[in-house]
Amino acid sequence: MPAAQALTRREREQTRHRREVLEAALTLFAQQGYDATSMQEIAQAAEFGVGTLYRLFAGGKEELYLALKQRVVAAFEQELAFALRNLDDPCQQLKAYLRASAQVYASHPREMALYLRETIGLSFDLARGLPEDLATRYRACTDKARQALVAGMAQGCFRSQTPDDAVLFVRVVINVFLAQWLFNQGQISLDQSLATIEQALFQGLGHPPPAV
Repeated sequence: MPAAQALTRREREQTRHRREVLEAALTLFAQQGYDATSMQEIAQAAEFGVGTLYRLFAGGKEELYLALKQRVVAAFEQELAFALRNLDDPCQQLKAYLRASAQVYASHPREMALYLRETIGLSFDLARGLPEDLATRYRACTDKARQALVAGMAQGCFRSQTPDDAVLFVRVVINVFLAQWLFNQGQISLDQSLATIEQALFQGLGHPPPAV
């Protein structure tokens, strides 16, 4: 196949401008909330005209927020693929899923804080509030945990229960404790949170935490 053509200077500039606008939008959304932020304020923060913003993001605020969500889902996909490489043991796979989740929170703290505050509150179902295509991609990531849980139950590593209940337990434990870390940074380290989550997960699933 022929090599992909390099971006033109105009395309590189547009990419840079989109990134600058997204950063300005994220800062304002995090500071004052999505609903309270106007496109005019985003334009001023990004030092662009409102018309330029709409040329870059024709859908306005909704498209900006969607782009931030897409960035986080893509990061989860990448982190999970990296964390799960060459792992066959269900316990280690579940531990890798936890680590990938934590890395997304750590690398995208403002996006995650915004999403938790604006969209799902205390339900901690991260598929809520996503458009169907992104929700499908997120659920494909969650399915990696389901596969590890089903394999672990079949091998006797985890106690028997319905896969739906097991996945719900894993999702709630991970997101509750990571949200606690996110909103209380400086009071608790990520490593402390990870140790607590591992203990809660593997004790709740009927298996001691795997050795490091």
